[in-house]
Amino acid sequence: MSIISQLAKANTKYRGNSLAMQAAVLVAVVMLGTLLFIYSELEISEWKYHQELVGDFHVQLLGITFSEYEQLAGNPNIRAMEPSQGVYFEDLPFQRPGVVLYLESSPLFKTGFFSQVRSLEGRPPQEANEILVPDLFVLENPEYTLGSTITLGSKAYTISGIYKDHLYSFEKDYRFFGLLAFSHPSELFHRGDTIDVTIWFQNERDAYTLTRKILAELGRGDEEELLKEGAINYNTRYLEGKLIFQSGLIPSREFAERWSVRVFLLVCTVPLFIIMIRNAFNVWCSQDLRRIGLLKSCGMTPRQVRSMVIREALELSIGPILLGLVLAYAFTNALFVLMWLNGQTSGSATVVQGFSLVSPNPLVFGSLFFTALLCVTGAALRPARQSSKLSVVEAVKGNPYYTNKARPRSTRFGQNISRDLALDNNLSFRHTFRGTALAMALAGLVFSTVLIIQAHRSLEEKYDTPSLPYNLTSIFFSVQKAPQALWDDLREIGIKDIHAFSSYSFGYLPEENAGFLSTELGTVLEEAEREYRLKVTVYGLVDSDFQALLRSHGFQMDAAEGFLLLDRTVQDPTQAYSRRSYIPLSSPEADELVVVDEGTKKRWNLPITGRIEEFPYELNPLWPDEIALFTSMSWLEEFRLEQGLVDEDRPFTYRIRAYAPLDELSEATDSVLNVLYRYVPQSDAFANNQLTEAASKKEQYRNELLLTISAQIMLLVIGASNAYNSVNMNLKARTRDFALLRSVGMTGDQLRSMLRYEGYFLIRRVADSYILMLAAGIVAVAAKKRFMFTPWQIALHLNFPLLVLFFSISLAGVWAALRSCRQRVLSQNIAEVLQTR
Repeated sequence: MSIISQLAKANTKYRGNSLAMQAAVLVAVVMLGTLLFIYSELEISEWKYHQELVGDFHVQLLGITFSEYEQLAGNPNIRAMEPSQGVYFEDLPFQRPGVVLYLESSPLFKTGFFSQVRSLEGRPPQEANEILVPDLFVLENPEYTLGSTITLGSKAYTISGIYKDHLYSFEKDYRFFGLLAFSHPSELFHRGDTIDVTIWFQNERDAYTLTRKILAELGRGDEEELLKEGAINYNTRYLEGKLIFQSGLIPSREFAERWSVRVFLLVCTVPLFIIMIRNAFNVWCSQDLRRIGLLKSCGMTPRQVRSMVIREALELSIGPILLGLVLAYAFTNALFVLMWLNGQTSGSATVVQGFSLVSPNPLVFGSLFFTALLCVTGAALRPARQSSKLSVVEAVKGNPYYTNKARPRSTRFGQNISRDLALDNNLSFRHTFRGTALAMALAGLVFSTVLIIQAHRSLEEKYDTPSLPYNLTSIFFSVQKAPQALWDDLREIGIKDIHAFSSYSFGYLPEENAGFLSTELGTVLEEAEREYRLKVTVYGLVDSDFQALLRSHGFQMDAAEGFLLLDRTVQDPTQAYSRRSYIPLSSPEADELVVVDEGTKKRWNLPITGRIEEFPYELNPLWPDEIALFTSMSWLEEFRLEQGLVDEDRPFTYRIRAYAPLDELSEATDSVLNVLYRYVPQSDAFANNQLTEAASKKEQYRNELLLTISAQIMLLVIGASNAYNSVNMNLKARTRDFALLRSVGMTGDQLRSMLRYEGYFLIRRVADSYILMLAAGIVAVAAKKRFMFTPWQIALHLNFPLLVLFFSISLAGVWAALRSCRQRVLSQNIAEVLQTR
C-alpha cells in the first residue's frame, strides 16, 4: 500500500467529523438506487412477461415457400429456425363445423404462450398425435374431454390439454394447437403449401439489418409494406428490452415515451447528488488544510495532494455506498410489498397470488456502485485541485481556498451591522453558498418533475377527455341484422336517454376526391405541414333516431337518397379536446364522396344530401382525421349485406349508449344486458359503465399514489438533509470567524441576527435558481406535449401545498442548522477556539 493510501485511510479513520459527508453519500445512493431498482423491476417484469407470452424469437416470416425455406436454412447468420403451419378442416361433426389446427415445432411450444399459461388443464402436446383444444369446444361437444381421441382428416389426435379461449357465437372454426412433426422439410410442402418460420439470429443486434438483407434476397419487397400486410413480424418488445431498435440507434416512439421521464429524473438526480456530496466534502476538506500544509512542507507534491484528497473521499464513501445499495434494494421491496397488499385488499382479479422479491439485478447493483463512485470522484475533484494549489503558508493558516477568489468589494457597514456582515460573508463564501443553493434547487426540481407531470395529466383528464353525456356503454357483434324488437325492448326498460347505432369504415381516396376538402382546411394543412390521414366512417342510427335527426334539421329526404355529412373538423388537433376550434370540413360544392373498402378494394360514390355541424345526440367525439356520414341503421345493414361486407371477420358492430343516475346505474346495466341476452349470445355482448371504469382505475391510482408519495418522502428527506448538512458544515468551518467576532464585542443577539440574514440570502439564492429550473421544466413538458397546454396553465395547476411542504421542510433544515450553530458558537470558549483554530 502506498504512503498516499495509508495517509488517506488514517485520516478518514481517526477524524470524528465525517458523519455529515457519509450521510450525504448514503442518502444519495438510497435515492438513486431506489429509482434504478424501480425502473429495472418495471422494465424487466414487462420484458419477462412478454418473453413468456410471445417468446424470445427475433422475427417471423409468413408464407414461406420450399425454395425460400432452403435458402433460409443455408443462411449462416441464422442460429435457429422453427417452422409452423396452419391446417384447415371443414364439415366436421362438431357444434362448429370448422377447425384450424395450428401446428408448431416443439421449441415454439416451450418458448411461447402455452408453456406459461396459468389456466391450462392438462399439458402442452409432447407427441405428434396430441393436441390442445379450447374449453369452449369441450363445453359445446360434451362427448369430448381430456384424453379423448379426435379424428381430423386422416389422423387421430388425443386431447392432451384444454386452454381458455374466447369465440363469438358466429365464428365457425375452433382453434386447435398441435405438434409439427416431420423427417424432412419437404414434407411440409407436399401440396404446394407455404409455412411460417420463426427465426433466431446468431447476433440478435443485427436482427433488423439481417432481416432486410433476407427480404432483399428473397425478393419480398418493401419492409414497411410487408409489416402492414402482416407478412413479417418483429419481436419488437423483446428486442427493445435489449436496446435493439428498428431505426438503429434511434429508439421507437413508444420506447422514448416510456423512458423520457425516467431519463430526465436520472439526469437531474445525478448532478444533484454530485453537488450534495461536493458541498459536504468541500467543507470537510477545508477543515483539514493545516494537515495538508504540514504535508506539503515535508515535500508532498500537488499531484500527491490531489490523489490523497480523492482517496479520502472514496474511503469515506465506500461504507455508505455499500449500505446504500442494501437500503435501496430493501426500500424498493417495501414499496412493492405495499403495492401487493394494496392489490390484495382491493380484491382485484389480476392480483398475483404470491409476492416475489424485486429481481436482484446485478446490472443495477454494478451500475449503481460505479455511478456512486464516479459521483464521489467528481465531487472530490474540485476540492482536491484547490487544496493542491494552496501555498504552505495559506494551508497552515487554515485559510479556506474559496475565500482567496472573493471578488473585490467595498461593503459599507451601517447601523444594521448584522445584515452587513451577513452580506459580506455571503460574498466571501459565495462558492459554498452557490453550491448549497444549487443543490437545494435541484432537489426541488426533481421533486417538482413529478408534480409537473401530475399537473399535465390532471389537465388532460379535465380538458382533453371527451365528455359524453352517457355513463353506460354496451357493444355487441353479430353477422345478422339486429331485430327491431331488440330496440323496442331497450326503450321499454325505462332509461330516459338511450341510443343505439352501428358503423362501418371505408378508405378515403384523395385523388378521386379532389376539391372535396374546404379551402379553410387546406390552408390549415399547408401552414401546419401535417399529414392528413382521413378515414370515412358511415354511422347508422336507429331508424327512429335518424328520422328525428332529419326533422330537427328540416331535411325532407329518405335514407336511400344520400347521407348527412358532419361538416366540421378540428383546426388544430394538438389542442386539448374541450378547447378545440372547428372549421368546415368540405367544400360547399361537394355533393359526392368516393370511398373504397380496404378488404375488397371495391369503390362506391356516396351522395351527400345534407350537412350537420355536430355529432348527433353526442354519441361520439369529433375525431380529427375522420369524415363522418350518417344514415339509418336499416339502410346500412341492407347495404352491407347486399355488398357482401358482412362475415366472421367483419361482423355488424352495434353500440348502445345510455345515461342513468349513479344510484340506478348498476340496475340499469343489468337491465340492458338482460335485454341483449334475449337476442344475442352472452359471448357476443359486453357492457361497461362509469362504476366499473372507476373500479378498474382504483387499484392503478392507489399504486401510483404509493410510488408518488414514496418518491416525495425520499425527496423531502433529501431536501432536509441536504439543507442541514450543507449549512451546518459551512457554519462549522467558520467557527474561528465567529469567535473573532465575539472577541471584538459582537453580542449574542447580533450573532443570531447575522445568521438569520445569512439564511435569508441563501433562501433567496435557492428561490432564484429554483424558479429558473422550474420554468425550464414546465416549458420542456409543455413542448414534449406539443403545447397542448401553455406553460402558465401547467404552472397554475401544480400541487402548491406539496411544493410549500417540500420547501418548508428544506427551510426547517436550514433553520435547524442555524440554531445548532448558534448554540454551539455561544457555548464555546473564545480563547480556546482562537488557540486551536
